[in-house]
Amino acid sequence: MTVEQGNRLIAEFMGGVPCMVNVKSIGEVEGIYLNGALPMDELQYHTSWDWLMPVVEKIRSTGIAKPLGAGVISLQQQLDAALLSCKMEAVWQAVTKFIQWYNNQKTTNQ
Repeated sequence: MTVEQGNRLIAEFMGGVPCMVNVKSIGEVEGIYLNGALPMDELQYHTSWDWLMPVVEKIRSTGIAKPLGAGVISLQQQLDAALLSCKMEAVWQAVTKFIQWYNNQKTTNQ
């Protein structure tokens, strides 16, 4: 998954809606409406703890712990381990993995 794909996934999980954004020097580009319209390349989930931690909080508020099989840690445990590592990339990866699973569960249960 590319950074742009992951950031889009996260933004939509956080309530963002895909839209077109008018950028003065370029014209219309793909964006996301999340407390205002932003071009996709301005999403900072992969570079800012200020952007990433509210996502972690929302994931924790779901109360969902998905076991992945005997002896394998849950997705939330993977997220906890990534947080303990203090490595933003690891947290971003764990967040995108959880959201992919979460979205798949929503479509499966509908």
